[in-house]
Amino acid sequence: MRLEFYNAPFDCIICLNGEMPDPHILAALHPAPFIAADGASKQLQMRGFTPSVIIGDMDSIEVYTSFPQSQIVYIPEQDTNDFEKALRFCVANSFHNILICGFHGGELDHTLNNWSVFMKFCPILSLTILDGKRYAIPLLQSVSFSTIKNELISLIPQPSCKVTLQGFVWNLVNDVLSMGLKEGARNRAAETMCSIDIHDGQVLCFLSHRFPFVPTFVS
Repeated sequence: MRLEFYNAPFDCIICLNGEMPDPHILAALHPAPFIAADGASKQLQMRGFTPSVIIGDMDSIEVYTSFPQSQIVYIPEQDTNDFEKALRFCVANSFHNILICGFHGGELDHTLNNWSVFMKFCPILSLTILDGKRYAIPLLQSVSFSTIKNELISLIPQPSCKVTLQGFVWNLVNDVLSMGLKEGARNRAAETMCSIDIHDGQVLCFLSHRFPFVPTFVS
């Protein structure tokens, strides 16, 4: 598979209540609808944007009273967090290519919980995290992609994988990356084409964003 980046809109933008992109980044994402997880709606409003849908248990009572009821999807159950509620909404509404903003929840346990939910939905949705000037893209199969020399690329196992890397400063051959054992953070591209052969497991790939282009896997 090749990982390519197409000039097409994301199906939707999930906004979590972490650090949000600058307004000019948000403006470039239109016409994709913004789906705000509860408190993120206020952040969008402060940046001059109105969410299409607000989803959550509405523990931010200010949100519940500040927006029209037609925009609010109130899900009170506590078995899932607001991020998972938003992803389930995307599945129900046939949104597939999804950009996630504000992934860091401000507290470590919140962020790690978001990561767990992210992993759960990777097999059924095309998810991309926008983290500052970088994309985080889950890789469930072998890929190659164009890059520039010395581009910073990190590979974080989810939670373990066996990989072969070509085109990197530090190539690997049938190496196991595993949380608590060995990670692949802060590698760099040595060529203008890199390949990641995944023999087993899956990995979260961090690379420079190609914003506003949408990551697409092509046979």
